[in-house]
Amino acid sequence: MRFAFLCALAVALAASPARAQYLTPADSVATVQEPAPDDEANQASDPNRIPYETETSLGAHALALPATVWGGVAYLFRSVVLYAEYSGTIEKGQRLLQERPAFYALPTVSAGGREGLAGGLTVFATEGLLGPGRSGRIGGRYAADGSYAAFGRFQALRLGGSPLGLTVSGGYERDAEENFFAIGNDSDDDELIEYASEQGRAGLTLDLPLTDRIRVTTDGEFEHFEVLSIDDGEPFPAGVPGFGGADFLSVGGLLTLDFTTAGGLYAPRTYKGTAVLLGVRYGTDLSTAPAEGALGYLRTSAEVRQFVPVPFLPFDRRLGLRARLVRVNAPGDDTVPFYELATLGGPDDLRGFRFDRFRDQGSLLLTAEYRWPIFNTFDAVLFADAGQVFDDFDEIGFDDFHTDFGGGFRVYGGSNVAARLELAFSPEGPPRLIAQVGTSF
Repeated sequence: MRFAFLCALAVALAASPARAQYLTPADSVATVQEPAPDDEANQASDPNRIPYETETSLGAHALALPATVWGGVAYLFRSVVLYAEYSGTIEKGQRLLQERPAFYALPTVSAGGREGLAGGLTVFATEGLLGPGRSGRIGGRYAADGSYAAFGRFQALRLGGSPLGLTVSGGYERDAEENFFAIGNDSDDDELIEYASEQGRAGLTLDLPLTDRIRVTTDGEFEHFEVLSIDDGEPFPAGVPGFGGADFLSVGGLLTLDFTTAGGLYAPRTYKGTAVLLGVRYGTDLSTAPAEGALGYLRTSAEVRQFVPVPFLPFDRRLGLRARLVRVNAPGDDTVPFYELATLGGPDDLRGFRFDRFRDQGSLLLTAEYRWPIFNTFDAVLFADAGQVFDDFDEIGFDDFHTDFGGGFRVYGGSNVAARLELAFSPEGPPRLIAQVGTSF
């Protein structure tokens, strides 16, 4: 019965005349009508039969440009990562980071730091060679601006079977071009004076976990620091303390309260919780007699990090928030050298500005990041930074913040972020590319 009905319906539909493409009045013939002339378009009784075209304005293209660029970058990145995953490259890299051989070497490449574009080689020795809980590394790097460095570090996680960790480190650096702008939050971008510096240092760090959530770190360091003029550069300002050489002996301490929740099947992502870092550091120049006005500084810092899962989204979509306050004072009759003042600008704070763009007695930094996983060991990140420097606390003002924003990707390996690639935008200059090992927080 049902089959007969369907057959009859099909025959009826096949026999019925074809309908017009557009509806027409009931008293007219059901045929497709010619398009109305342009001068009759507004008076036509049936606008559906009037063909029209749309044109995208230049402004619309400009508004869509950031999304188009981001989509292209994301597509390229996704294609590369998919190939790396399917070919087994990522798995091999993770195995190298987690099951490290006794002795190996890795090339390093970085961009967006103090030295700009730099490359080098680091040689690692693990506990397979040095013994349980011990590791070491030596390496060097060379930058496109002529800067170079050599460094070494030895670490013992459990000294003598105790929970106390020991780190011995040292190195030499020569920065061919460093930035000095006028001191203050309102310094102009064109007030740049470039200088060179040489730094040799040796230090000892002790790390003691009091509980699973509380950790105390103390360290001492000897550092020879010398500020040099660049041959073809402007002379360094005579009234700024710190030009020339100094031998600093410094000691410091850091209290870390970590109440965050981390984990993940493939990557050690931080999902929620709070971390607080309280630090203090004192340094004095051993090369200058007190009667001559020695250099010295006392730096205190407080940083709060908050990680919050985004409501109504999967648990691994989270916000990372950070607030950091730094204050530098001159102990006694000492004078703080300019290179020990609080600074903002660079890949770890105001990412859209040049390195050490702002400098003064204190600094306040606010950071917000939205992080979400795009692959097993890869995160995408959108961020915004706001910061200012000040001489006194009463100078801090809402209208005095310098801001930037950007986005990028994070790669996880071992127990932390292995690498990051970011692009930051600010009102000053072109976008800044950051490619470095580790993360800002």
